[in-house]
Amino acid sequence: MSSTRKHEDANEKDVHEAAEPLQSPCLGGASGRGPVGGDLSNTPPPSSNWVAAEDWFEVSFYVDWDAAKWPELSKRLDDCKHYAGIGDAPEELTGWYVDSRHIDVEPTGSKSGKGRKAVYCKWMFTFGEVLRFRILDRAKTHNTMPNVYLTIDGQACTFDHATNWYRQAVELIQALGGTIVANKLSRVDICLDMPGVPLDAFEECFDEKRYICRANAKSKYESGGISVCFGESPIKARIYDKLREVKKKADPLKMLAMRIYRWGGYDFPDEATRVEFQIRREGLKSRGVDCVQDYLDRRSSLARYLTTQWLRLTLDHVDNKNKNQSKARTLPLWQEASDKLVSWGDDTTAPLDPLPKSLVDVDQLLKQVLGVSRSAAKFQGMENLTDAELLTYIDTQLRKLLRSGASKKR
Repeated sequence: MSSTRKHEDANEKDVHEAAEPLQSPCLGGASGRGPVGGDLSNTPPPSSNWVAAEDWFEVSFYVDWDAAKWPELSKRLDDCKHYAGIGDAPEELTGWYVDSRHIDVEPTGSKSGKGRKAVYCKWMFTFGEVLRFRILDRAKTHNTMPNVYLTIDGQACTFDHATNWYRQAVELIQALGGTIVANKLSRVDICLDMPGVPLDAFEECFDEKRYICRANAKSKYESGGISVCFGESPIKARIYDKLREVKKKADPLKMLAMRIYRWGGYDFPDEATRVEFQIRREGLKSRGVDCVQDYLDRRSSLARYLTTQWLRLTLDHVDNKNKNQSKARTLPLWQEASDKLVSWGDDTTAPLDPLPKSLVDVDQLLKQVLGVSRSAAKFQGMENLTDAELLTYIDTQLRKLLRSGASKKR
């Protein structure tokens, strides 16, 4: 049950990147094409043993829970949470089975975010020891705040396609009595595992500054193997020695999964490099991705952008001084990696136009005005004001500000 807790910090920010006005709902359980597009593939094509895949997937859902089922579900989650906190409680008290797989409820909820944007997920549980859910105590959808959060981590993505896990998550929500109104993609990591490829060429490009990158942040470090990194949130790239990292962590399950599903056999390769991009909510939105289907429709375009425009490793030294970067030829190994990622994404050419700006939630802004005004009055020794007294206080203080010209100075 501890697997959920260790990911709370990683998920904390992502919960709030998805907390925004609901504009263009992307249905999670729609008929026809289904909730997602083409399958992810962990099986390399005959022409290559490199494997492209998602390595992390975070989705937030707007769910309307069935009015008749919600009281029973929330009580069941409460009871399981209570027994999970006792310790050594049998699994029939800390969860239950759905389609032969166990829902394992955590003993605590999770407060996510900071300050006024913090939300409290009352329940956390894992499903089938893989899918991690965080659920708010809210039976109906809210325009600006999802009420169910899903995390599919790297180990899960290694054993099966991210789309398969996503479908199972949708089916579980529906089985528990939820109707998915919309979903938003909070974070996705895409990677290319390259067995037999040493890190040397990539490291040399970094050391010799043979790269063109839109991000200013760059670094190289050694922790379980050398990594070269570009960018920071909302888009980051990391190229590193995956073989050495896996061996250092010495997780037998992870080692087996990597050998079979990513490195094409039962033996360790002599070398294995991974190219990985992490894209968070703001990076997705600025490239036209709101929900899971948007991402799958644009996955190839996104991979092309990341490997040709956002970051490009070069064969030649880059002429930054005279702004002639485009003349530097692309490193053949990088071109091959780019081609592989683009073709894995179904080789579509969907545009990456930014999403429209979110509509402002005026009611929420006015609530903030009331809250701040009460706090200001309290600091001036005026507590427990009635509504009429508060309105008088706000009117008086705002008139003072307007007369002083303070609002114009800002």
